[in-house]
Amino acid sequence: MEPTYLGFKWLYRPPATQAPTVDFVAIHGFFGDLEKSWEKPNDNGQNNLLKNLLAKDFPTARIGSWGYSSLGKFDSCEDVIQTLAAAFLNDCCADLMHDEPIPIVFLCSEFGGIIAKKALMLAFSDPILSKKWEALRSSVRGLVFFGTPQTIAGDVRELLYLLLVERDLASRPELWGDTHLRGFYGEAPHCLHAGRVLKALSDEFQVFMQSHRLIAILSFYDTHPIKRSWELTTSTLGKKAVELGVPGEETCMLPSDFLNLVRHESPSSSSYVIVRAKMKTLVQGVREEWNASNGFGKATGLPFRQAEVPGAMHDSESGARRRLPDPASGNYWITVNMHPIIDFVAERRTNQRPIRVAVLDSGVDGTHPELEPRIKNGQIRCASFVDGHPGDVDSCGHGTHLAHLLLQVAPKVEVYSARVFLKDDVEEAERNVELIAQAIETAAGKDKKAGHWAVDIICMSWGFPRQHKAIKDAIRKAHFHGCILFAAASNSGFWNPTSFPASMREVICVNSCDADGRPSNFNPPAILGDNFMILGEHLVAAWPVALSEKGSPPNKAMKSLSGTSQSVPVAAGLAALVLEYSRQAGGKATSVPNWQELGHGNEMRKVFEVMSKTVGQYELLVPELLFDLRGKNSKEQHTHVCRMISDALDRL
Repeated sequence: MEPTYLGFKWLYRPPATQAPTVDFVAIHGFFGDLEKSWEKPNDNGQNNLLKNLLAKDFPTARIGSWGYSSLGKFDSCEDVIQTLAAAFLNDCCADLMHDEPIPIVFLCSEFGGIIAKKALMLAFSDPILSKKWEALRSSVRGLVFFGTPQTIAGDVRELLYLLLVERDLASRPELWGDTHLRGFYGEAPHCLHAGRVLKALSDEFQVFMQSHRLIAILSFYDTHPIKRSWELTTSTLGKKAVELGVPGEETCMLPSDFLNLVRHESPSSSSYVIVRAKMKTLVQGVREEWNASNGFGKATGLPFRQAEVPGAMHDSESGARRRLPDPASGNYWITVNMHPIIDFVAERRTNQRPIRVAVLDSGVDGTHPELEPRIKNGQIRCASFVDGHPGDVDSCGHGTHLAHLLLQVAPKVEVYSARVFLKDDVEEAERNVELIAQAIETAAGKDKKAGHWAVDIICMSWGFPRQHKAIKDAIRKAHFHGCILFAAASNSGFWNPTSFPASMREVICVNSCDADGRPSNFNPPAILGDNFMILGEHLVAAWPVALSEKGSPPNKAMKSLSGTSQSVPVAAGLAALVLEYSRQAGGKATSVPNWQELGHGNEMRKVFEVMSKTVGQYELLVPELLFDLRGKNSKEQHTHVCRMISDALDRL
C-alpha cells in the first residue's frame, strides 16, 4: 500500500492531567502505513492495535507511529536499511523529547524491526545522530518485534514471496528494476540475497546488546499458515527465525498467520490477549526498574504476579482469611499467583468427579494433621506396592512433601498415593523397577474390576541414569490410555543429562526455577521441545511427624525443600486446574468444546506452551498468561480462558 502519511505522528496521548509513564513508538513493515498496517476490519471499527487496543489497556502511555515509503531509489540493501534508520531517528527525535524522561518501547512490525535495530545502533555510533539522540537513547528500554526475521532462510523465503503478492508487487515488474527491491531481494522474489545482510546486522546487534543490556526484547511469531484463495502455504516464520540469541530475550507464539501478527479483531481475540499480557509484563518490569534506578536500571520482565505487601488474602470458598507466607519462601509465589486461579476455577465448580492424580513415591504420613483428615474423607487414597509396608507410612518424607505440595496448588484433586520405595534412594528404586511399572499400570488402567484407578495425571518425582524396559512399556501404555505423565528432570546440574523417564517423549519433563523465574542451578541441560520449568525452590510442605524435631507439635511438622522433584507436583497441580476448568459447563462462549482432547499429554503440552515464556534454554510456565484475570468481569474472564484453551488445542 502507498503510505498515507510520512514521518512521525502521535496516535494517542493521555489526558493533560495525567503524566505519561511510557512511550510506545511503532514502526510498520515495508510497503505499509503508520495506521492501516496496525488495524483489522471489524464491525465496530475499534480495530487498530495502536489507537484502540493498546490505548485502552495502557492509558498512561503515549503511542506514536512512524510512516515511511520504501519505494524510493536505493543503491543496495544496506543503503535501504541505513537510510530508513537515519530517517526514523531524525523524524522522531523532537516529538519524543519530554520534560521528565520516560522509558521508550519500540513496537516493530515485520521489517520495521530491522530498521529499529539499525536505528538504535546509529543512535549510539553515528557522529551526528548520536549527538541528536544523546538525551533519548538511554530511554529506549524495550524492543517488541512482531514477525521480524533475524535471518532469511527456509520458509521465510516463501513467506516473503506471499507478502509481495499480498501487496500486489509481484505483478509490478517495473518496481524490480529501479527501486531497492532489486538490491534487497535480488532478481526475483524467491531469490533473496538479503539473508547475508540480515545475518550481518543480527551479528552486529548481538555485539551491541552485550553492552546495552538495559533493553528488554520480546519477539512474537506466527503459528498458522497463510491462507489465500489461490493457495495455502504451510510456512510459518517460526521461533528460530525470530530469535536474536541475546541474553534475556523472550519469544512468544501467537495463534495467527504472518500477515496478521499486528492485526486483531477485538480486545478479546486470543492473539491480542497474549500480546496484552506479555506487554503488560514487559512494561511493568521496565517501569519498576526505571523507578528503582532513576532511569538507569536494567529492564527485565517480571514473570510472576507480585503482591504489594505480605498480608492476608480472602478465600472465596471458605470465607477465611489466608495469611501470606514468608516472601522468601516459594509458597509465597503459590499464594500470590495460584490462589486467585484456584478461586477462579472454583467459581463454577460442578458435581463432576474430581481430577485424579497419582503420586508414585515413598507414601504419605497418615498421621500428619494436613493429610490425616483428607485420608479419612477419601480425598487421599493410600496404597503400597512394597510388600509388608503400608501406604500411609512414609519413612523418608519425600512422598509426604510432594502430596502436600500438590494439594496446595490444586486443593480439590483426589490424590492416589502409591508407595513404590521406602527411601529416596536410587539403589532401592533400581531393585523396585517392576513394582514401579506395576504401580503405573494400576494408576493409569481403566479396568475397575482389576483394581485400576483410572487417574488423569501421574507424578514421578524420581529418575534413573538409564532406561528400564518395564517402566518404559508401562509409561507408553499409560500414555495410550490418555494419562498425562510428569517426571522430574534431575538435580544433577548442567554436566548430566535429563533422567529417565523424564527423557521420554510420552512424559512432560519438569525443570525447576526460583520464585523470580530464574532457572535453578541444579537443572540439567534442557531437552529441545520439552523444556518446561516451574517453581521448585524453597517450598515448604508437610513432613512426617516421626521424622520432625523431637518435641515439635505435629502441626509444625513442615520442611522446606528444593528440587525438580518439587516442581513436578506444582506443574501437575497446574495441569489439574486446567483439566478441571475445561470440563466445567458454561454458555457457548464460556465452555471448552474440545475439552476431551486435554486428557492426553501432547494436548496439555499445547496449553502449557500458551502460558510459557522463554527464559534462557527453558520455557517458564506463567499461569497468568492463560488465566489473565485482570481488568475483566467474570464473563469476559471465562470467555478469554476458554478461547485460549480451545485455540491451543486446535493448533497442529
